[in-house]
Amino acid sequence: MLKPDVVSYGVDICAAQFDSWLEGERECYPEVEKHIAISGTSMATPHVSGVAALLLQKNKNLSAEEAKNILILTADELGYGLSEQGTGKVNAVSAINSSIAINGDINFGMMNKGQTNAEKKIRIRNLADREIVLSFFAEDAFSLSGELLAVAVSFSESSATLGVGEEREIGVKLNFPLIEDGFFFGKIKIQESERKYSMPYSFSRYSKVTLVVDGNHFPNFFLHDDGLTKIARVSQGWDFVGNTATFFVESGEYTVNAINDFISSNDPGFGETEEYILQAKLSVPADAEVNKTFYLSEEKKFLLKARSKAGKPLNLYEWHKGLATYKERFGSREAINTNYFDPLKGDREIYLSNKPDNGLHTDITLKYVGAEDE
Repeated sequence: MLKPDVVSYGVDICAAQFDSWLEGERECYPEVEKHIAISGTSMATPHVSGVAALLLQKNKNLSAEEAKNILILTADELGYGLSEQGTGKVNAVSAINSSIAINGDINFGMMNKGQTNAEKKIRIRNLADREIVLSFFAEDAFSLSGELLAVAVSFSESSATLGVGEEREIGVKLNFPLIEDGFFFGKIKIQESERKYSMPYSFSRYSKVTLVVDGNHFPNFFLHDDGLTKIARVSQGWDFVGNTATFFVESGEYTVNAINDFISSNDPGFGETEEYILQAKLSVPADAEVNKTFYLSEEKKFLLKARSKAGKPLNLYEWHKGLATYKERFGSREAINTNYFDPLKGDREIYLSNKPDNGLHTDITLKYVGAEDE
């Protein structure tokens, strides 16, 4: 889903001060007491809410969806992308004087496997005190990375004439070739006389990747592309429970990783009994379903003895395992790090994979802190 819908004033807004918060730091004006200049969505939201209230004051029969869509339709373009500004900055005058209201949206969602076409319907209502003639156009779609996709949507009719208070259902059709994948968005334009309204549309296609650690295991999974620009992860207990997780990603070459959180005889967590840091290379075609199962029996097992230099057993106070993947050895800002700490005692066994051939540097860190019995 594409966000934001719109933007509004939110920088250095003079607002009521709470108690003595920011006293003497961000006063609006010396002569204005108990007010400070604050920035953020908490300042922008009241502006949008106020415009919505004015809309409902003028048109008491507007639905919540119609009011929201009028704010979107009448916003002022600021010159940024839809993912940065929505359709623009809320314009109170334009919103109040809108000649149309729309029920529905043009978010086509994620395409099913093999699906190339979809249709949404919107209902347009004439709010003016006169007959209006509407014309419909669609702009090109863009991906989040800026990739252009030629006009992907069309309309059931190119124009419509609505009498006073009349409603009309308009079909918006999507054509999305199978060779394309990712998240795309664009704008439709509705012209009425000299006025143009804008409304966003969005759609996506992703491949399904299912990762499994065979057996009674409870891993954390993450994956990334070779450029470290596409990264996704899921955490055990927070995003899923068990040995299987599913990702939806764009096509490409990926490295997939499975790492257990911790094991402990005192606190077995989800029941994990083995340590592992597993990696594999995975090719993901467009509009595909790809599965990868890790088998500990196919990986290399290492034993880390908790011994002093004299060979005496150590009481461990911390056991640490970590993985770092990065492009350059020095000064790289493009890196992934994941670390787990576990206050376990005794020798440690861990399963490790061979490094995938992905053109990246990978460091595995295994460390413990301990002391001999006195």
